[in-house]
Amino acid sequence: MKLESEELNNVLGYGLTPGSLILLSGEPGIGKSTLALQIACWYSKENQTALYVSGEENIYQISDRAKRLNIKNENVRIFNSNDFEDILATLEKENSSLIIIDSISVIYSNVIGTTSGSINQIRYITETLMEFSKRTKKSVILI
Repeated sequence: MKLESEELNNVLGYGLTPGSLILLSGEPGIGKSTLALQIACWYSKENQTALYVSGEENIYQISDRAKRLNIKNENVRIFNSNDFEDILATLEKENSSLIIIDSISVIYSNVIGTTSGSINQIRYITETLMEFSKRTKKSVILI
């Protein structure tokens, strides 16, 4: 699906592709979360729903950022958790076609016996989300 930013569409290869997983990375404080929230807003303007899953910020912090950006869209839902099994259960029930996970480094799975942010945690969560994305044809953005 094409987004409102021509530059971003070019980088992504003509917008967001259903069933794709995109990693959005960069230095702390550079604006990854703000960009992801803006993408969710653009996406939801096309009568699509987006789910923004935050493991770092609470719902009020994300809502405040959306207000500062003048983002007003009921098609963007916010969910706060860093428990991957809880997140995955929510994703399976959700009807959203765009999922944003912010940030993968603080999400943990009880299936893997290491701390959040470890290479084993990140690998397992990413592989599971990739399988989910392909199976459901939903776009996933990881931060």
